[in-house]
Amino acid sequence: MVARLVFILFTLWASNTLAATLTTTVDRKELAVNEHIVFTLSLINSDTRLRAEGIAPNVDLSVLTKNFDLGTPRADNRFILTREGGRSTSSITVELFPKHPGAVTIPAFSVDGLRSQPIIIKANPTASNTNPEVFVRSGVNKTTVWAREQTIAYIDLYHRVNLTTASLGGDIEATPTRIDLMEYRKLPQAKRKEQVAGISYNVQRIAWAIFPAQSGDLTVRLPDVWAVTANGRRLRLPGGQHQLQVKALPTGIPADILVGKPEISQSPLTALPDANSLTSWSITLRAPVGTNALPGTLPGLTAPANVKLYQDSAQRRTDETEDGLTNIATYILSVTPLAAGNFRLPPIRLSYFDPQRGVMDTAESPGQTLIVKSGPKPATPTVTSPASASHSTTENHEPSSLIWQITALTFAVLWLATLGLWLRARLALPPEKSVLKEIPGATRTFHAAHPLQAILLDAFGSPSLEQGLSEWEARFGVDQELRETVRAVQRLYYSKEKVDEEKLRPAVQVAAARIRAGTPTKQAIADKWSPQAFTSRV
Repeated sequence: MVARLVFILFTLWASNTLAATLTTTVDRKELAVNEHIVFTLSLINSDTRLRAEGIAPNVDLSVLTKNFDLGTPRADNRFILTREGGRSTSSITVELFPKHPGAVTIPAFSVDGLRSQPIIIKANPTASNTNPEVFVRSGVNKTTVWAREQTIAYIDLYHRVNLTTASLGGDIEATPTRIDLMEYRKLPQAKRKEQVAGISYNVQRIAWAIFPAQSGDLTVRLPDVWAVTANGRRLRLPGGQHQLQVKALPTGIPADILVGKPEISQSPLTALPDANSLTSWSITLRAPVGTNALPGTLPGLTAPANVKLYQDSAQRRTDETEDGLTNIATYILSVTPLAAGNFRLPPIRLSYFDPQRGVMDTAESPGQTLIVKSGPKPATPTVTSPASASHSTTENHEPSSLIWQITALTFAVLWLATLGLWLRARLALPPEKSVLKEIPGATRTFHAAHPLQAILLDAFGSPSLEQGLSEWEARFGVDQELRETVRAVQRLYYSKEKVDEEKLRPAVQVAAARIRAGTPTKQAIADKWSPQAFTSRV
């Protein structure tokens, strides 16, 4: 009998121990209206997980919105292996901010037939303090802006006491156009000190740069700031909302025009000792515009006569400060003069829309003067005529003429014998798939299967790329860019390395023009980071 009673008591205790329970807790029950409590809903010893968001939520937190503003709910699930059946504990935690003073109630929640107990909270009115310890001010730098004009929205957090933490309760939002459908970026935070009513405050600014593209009214909602003071006070400070009127650009303004005044700067252009030399300089544009709004290449650049001008694509970066974004594009331009003299290069002009005056305008930087001191050097030295030299030698040394003739005849016989052996061996070989065809009075052409090689061979006037490059460099010096182009063509046709033939074609055409021009090179360009190495091949 006693044993049966013990068994029944143990069974009842075990069933109570393993029974699921739903509980609610708060970290405190009295607070000020601008403070918050931490509310936790827990489901213990259950196979069910609490879900307030996502797929099939079983907790409706919207019942709290009548009396509270809510933070972002956080879910936590833990599986307890030590308990029979492996039951888990699930919880949801959220910050609650009372909307009004007085007694406010957290209602009961129901999950899987379980019900929690309601909790009554006492919210005290905010003390009327003309000099609060912590407060925020927010705003926008303009209330009327043009489409795609940079606009700054900001929150300034003022505090005269130490803060343990301070964070945003969310992200910036906008209506009717969603913020994620506009270009925007959060800016670096900045700190300063400011006097308010004779009291010194530390101020921390959080700001965003926005580029609204659609005209019309736009409401910008800034997130709340959550702060905890060093003495444990937990505050929620509303970020507020601000109205913008976005104006469409005037009729006739190009859709891709810069909206914001650019600044143009140039590096100085150095003089050249002689023609056919290469020099480079940089041009930098800075403007308060969106990403990639600055052009990829500078428009309207036309080289004067006897000057070749090359332009590389823009190198972009962005400067971020608490005052806004500045996008920067740097262009590297290279020039090669073909004659001596002073050459006036074209000015740099860029059209833009001035949002301050609401009109089109042009930013301009004057063109620089390129000074070339001397003309091109002679391609080949003068060679004395062999006929005149031979004639003079014959007149002064007539006995040696017979020896010279005998020697020449001997070499002619040896050459003919060698030619005969070569022809005999050549006839024994199988026919090649592609051959070089010699046409009197014309340059050599190569098989159509190797068109880029044919272009270079035609320019060199040589049966092979290696021979042509060697002869050319012996006359004019090493040109690293030309050598790299020749090597790329060799890899294209004679190696397993993959080379894009169409991308290589412009470089081959530039190289062929340089070969025919016989451009002398002052020195080898071995440094791949030099301005010459980045010269455009167009």
